[in-house]
Amino acid sequence: MAQKEYPSLLWEISKPDISKPSYLYGTMHVSSKVAFSLSDSFFEALESADVIALESDPSEWMDEMEQADMLNRNFDWDFTNQNYGDFYSRAFSVNIPSAKDYAEMLRFEPSIVNGLLYRFNGFEADFEEDTYLDLFIYQAGKKMKKEVMNLEDFQEVQSLSEKAAAAAQIEPEKPSPFGYDENPYELIQNAYRNGDLNTLDSIMHLLNSKSFIAYMLVQRNEQMSVKMDSIISSGSSLFSGIGAAHLAGKEGVIEMLRAKGYTLRPILKDFTDKSLKIRNKIEAKSIDLELDYQYPTDSTFRVKLPGKLYELPMSSGKQTYIHPEMIHGTNYSVVRIKTFNAITGSTPEKTMQTIDSLLFENIPGDIISKKSIQINNHPGFDVINKTRRGDYQRYHIIALPSELLIFKVKGPKKTAVSSDAKTFFESIEFLTPENTNWETFTSASNEFSVLLPQKLKKSSAMSEAGFLSLQINDPSSEDYYILQRNILHDYKYIEEDEFELTYLIESLAERSGFKLNDIVFKSEGKHPSVESILISKTGTKIYAHSLLNGGNYYLLMHVSISGVKNQEFFDSFRLNELTYPDFESYTDSAMMFRVVSPVNPVIPEVFHSGGTDIYGDGNSEDVDYSHLPSSDSRVFFNDETGEKIVVDYYKYHYYRSEKDERAYWSKRFSSSWNYEDMKISEIDSGFVNSYPFREFSYTNSGSSREINVRVLLKNSTKYSIYYLSDSLDTRSEFVTTFIESFQPLDSVYTTSFFLNKADLFFDDLWSTDSLVERKALSSLSEIRFADSNAEDITHVIEKYKNDDFSSYEKAFLIEELGYLEHNCIIPYLKEKYRAVDDTSSYQLAILKALGRMRTKAATLLFKELLIEETPLSKVRDINPIFIEYKDSLELAQFLFPEILELSSLDEYQVSIFQLLARLKDKGFINPEEYRHKLKEITWEARNTLKRKLAAEEENGDNNYGDYVSDDYLSGSFYYKPNSPERKFYNDPLAVYSSLLNDFREDHNVQSFFLKREKISDESVLFSLKAMDVILGETLTQEYADLFCESNKTRNSLYQLSLSYDIDLSNSCLNQQSLAEGILFKNACPKDSVTFIDKIWIAVKDTSGFVYFFKSLNSYNQEWQVSCYGLFNKDEEDLTTSDSLRGNKIKIRGATQEEKLLEIL
Repeated sequence: MAQKEYPSLLWEISKPDISKPSYLYGTMHVSSKVAFSLSDSFFEALESADVIALESDPSEWMDEMEQADMLNRNFDWDFTNQNYGDFYSRAFSVNIPSAKDYAEMLRFEPSIVNGLLYRFNGFEADFEEDTYLDLFIYQAGKKMKKEVMNLEDFQEVQSLSEKAAAAAQIEPEKPSPFGYDENPYELIQNAYRNGDLNTLDSIMHLLNSKSFIAYMLVQRNEQMSVKMDSIISSGSSLFSGIGAAHLAGKEGVIEMLRAKGYTLRPILKDFTDKSLKIRNKIEAKSIDLELDYQYPTDSTFRVKLPGKLYELPMSSGKQTYIHPEMIHGTNYSVVRIKTFNAITGSTPEKTMQTIDSLLFENIPGDIISKKSIQINNHPGFDVINKTRRGDYQRYHIIALPSELLIFKVKGPKKTAVSSDAKTFFESIEFLTPENTNWETFTSASNEFSVLLPQKLKKSSAMSEAGFLSLQINDPSSEDYYILQRNILHDYKYIEEDEFELTYLIESLAERSGFKLNDIVFKSEGKHPSVESILISKTGTKIYAHSLLNGGNYYLLMHVSISGVKNQEFFDSFRLNELTYPDFESYTDSAMMFRVVSPVNPVIPEVFHSGGTDIYGDGNSEDVDYSHLPSSDSRVFFNDETGEKIVVDYYKYHYYRSEKDERAYWSKRFSSSWNYEDMKISEIDSGFVNSYPFREFSYTNSGSSREINVRVLLKNSTKYSIYYLSDSLDTRSEFVTTFIESFQPLDSVYTTSFFLNKADLFFDDLWSTDSLVERKALSSLSEIRFADSNAEDITHVIEKYKNDDFSSYEKAFLIEELGYLEHNCIIPYLKEKYRAVDDTSSYQLAILKALGRMRTKAATLLFKELLIEETPLSKVRDINPIFIEYKDSLELAQFLFPEILELSSLDEYQVSIFQLLARLKDKGFINPEEYRHKLKEITWEARNTLKRKLAAEEENGDNNYGDYVSDDYLSGSFYYKPNSPERKFYNDPLAVYSSLLNDFREDHNVQSFFLKREKISDESVLFSLKAMDVILGETLTQEYADLFCESNKTRNSLYQLSLSYDIDLSNSCLNQQSLAEGILFKNACPKDSVTFIDKIWIAVKDTSGFVYFFKSLNSYNQEWQVSCYGLFNKDEEDLTTSDSLRGNKIKIRGATQEEKLLEIL
């Protein structure tokens, strides 16, 4: 076998003019043992180097993420899909911790800590080292007192990630190149284990797209090789550890360094006990760090740390701070949660009793020691434990009057009981307020200000992805003050202010177990608000105010021990003019726009995950995906102010075009979203660099909020910018600057969206460039052909040759001719039909095209060709050729009576009989014209009836058996509901009833109509009797009562009575029964339905009765509540606005039913 070009992970770097060699090592960013088979030569190279260089410097990661606003984002929170559905259940909360919450708090470990320090896989714990290889190299360098440097810039890597993400969007996912029994990650591990960089490089190219390789490997390789050259050229010997995937190949770091004049020599693995001794020495060594006091945002405590205390977003009411100390792999953390003792009547001592009962189950491993302690007179525990891995951890758990705090240190081996950890715990100090005077607290960005009983040194409150919580007690009175802000940016609907603010308080009271004593809505003032009084289970009075500004919801609460309201607290609350950090230009290379904003959006990271995200294939350079549609979204979210702007990007297909610009904007204006009960206005229009935009506003008369959407179209790229505003306030600087500065960038699409691109398509289809030709051929369905393209289409059908131009594509083009007007089309279709008499797919396509033309000449040719040469295929293929005639009975009449001869063919019978019945009932055909087919129709009708009766006998009326064929259910003749009788023509027995109605004197026909009465299925029976009514017969009182008594048919009966003379005066039909029929039409017969009540309810600008029912689901035995309305006061008036409909709201017992009615 030929020698491999890249046979080792370790490479010596030398040059004639450099006396001391440098080294390059390929790492894996994991803690798995496969990455830690480290040879003697590895440690010798590490010890000999002056400088250690990694892709990035771990000591800078937290600061880089904080500066990029990545620590303040809760990535589990959905920024784009907010709606009212779950908002009320989470908007405001007084989350009084339970024992379960405290247990979760003891176990809690932010996932970011594992990613930064350890990268453990819980399933592989016994086969992992204390950290991952890159961090081990960093720690070794620091403990050896060597300089550690980064080879890449954080911002540059982020930019490359964005570009890779953009490219990935236009490269469709491809199947894995590996077999079913081949695990790509195992193959990577094997190659790494063997030091086989050739195989590793091949796997990476198979797994990843061309763009991923270009951005995430090649360009980064260039940057790192330049930095390595700079370090070595300065006279320092270098040990560089970078991902092994960066080393091999013609565009790998090895070849890039060789191109700069270096000699790179592989160093094969050599193992003695030397490497183990060096490694153990490194891991056992510690270095002295300088610790200094750090403070949380509210300065409640201080503690000594070797670096900054980083605040993470709130999670489930927990506020977390961390300091990951990278040299020893130690994590210092503080977790705190509010206890709300002022509401529950509990004490810190009782809290510690609960904690004591939870320690055994919720501290990992063995508890080595547990001591009761006091810090600043606050009770707590000092706990030391040892995990199953043999690592020590230490906790100080302290209960304050208003919250519980857990100070924790964890790390490998005994780092948690080191001198630094001891200093950390001994330095914990809880700070008392500097004075007891009330002072104004101003939030970040000057969003609001309020008087508080304690001075906060930093203008920031605990926040979690838009939820802001400020909770503080008054030392002089033990009263408690809460301020919360939550956000809802729903771009689909606006609820009324009074209902929403009231319901938010009611929901808070119910979930917290408070009694609601009083609630008042106030519309005066700048912002709508609600004032209320709540009573806790212990009898404590809680005063609560909620108010609304745009998408921001505010709650102020005063927990009053004395029961007296502190009005000054509520009156002091002010919403201020917002201030922002510096506005900076942001360029999005993926979505192709530039904007000025104080915040940047969160960009999804591109990552390689062992074949689970595979784009492109090994031959990706031969495929062009740039013509395909693509979409993306960016959310510019200001966590401090709660403001959000969403930019949606949609790139239309390269060949897509619109004929009518006015119609295009009208569609954007009116029908893109479900803005029911809302006023829609165009508030602005114009051009941005000659590209048109329209801005729309959606408002609700009962709300001060506005949904604003600006749609900008640059050629074939559409940008939709969404933001929420308040009609009582001016637009913020954030919104104004963003909107005014938004600029689309140049793209590959340079043709107006409103110019027909069919000519471009045909030019590309005939191109000699195979990539261009393939792009056009794969885009047939996107083309909006013009009348002038008719001859181009026929030319392609006849002359174009390509292995991928199948019969499907040809049939599609033939059908498209039916939408065009050109004198060449009918002659061509006629000639083509006769030329393809052995290909039914082409014949059916030609017949569809003729039907689409909707002219008498085309209809007559349709009939002529169909009878002359009848294509046979599956029924589902035949039915569509008649679809165009379902709404064109004037044309359909010209098909008869000749086409009746085809009804003897199973494939045609369904469609022909349905069409015939419609034509007869509308007077286009006289029954005598099909008398000669009477015997056949009667025979089919009686057989269909037999099938139905047999099915009922065998299975009951819940099973149609063979009665309704797939062809009826597949929509062979689906009628739009613009006339009430059309749906009955989809029932086969109803169709036969129509066709035979004029021949009742025939003995066999009489037998059919008599046997129909044996049908027990109310739905089918109703269809038959409804057809009789349509044909002029009177519905008897017996059947009116039967259909009225059944939920399955009651509403259908009422709807039929609106168009036909049906006497329902003596029936059971009323508002209540009609509502029940509408709600439970499809309910299982075994379900139990009970009427609860009717309530007069106001909804938007109208009001009426809503009827409530509860039903017991026979399948899962769950009770559910359903409601329907609105009905007028006159109970004999059955008209309804259909404004309120709630289906199957699950309930648990009578109390919830009563609460539901009380709320309504």
